[in-house]
Amino acid sequence: MKEMDNYLNDYLDGKINIKDLNNRCQKTIIVYKKALEKYFECQNIDTISRVRQKMHLKKYEE
Repeated sequence: MKEMDNYLNDYLDGKINIKDLNNRCQKTIIVYKKALEKYFECQNIDTISRVRQKMHLKKYEE
């Protein structure tokens, strides 16, 4: 699972192209990304920094 987190971070940071990963990894990353988008109620999460920023803001809202 740690490896998938690294893939997700690299993908969101733009360091890797999703097409370079195998089919299983691609599907998992797409599911992760959709879950993050749903959690943060936004249309598109394109960088991990935006994810971290939203997590930081969410923490202070609670």
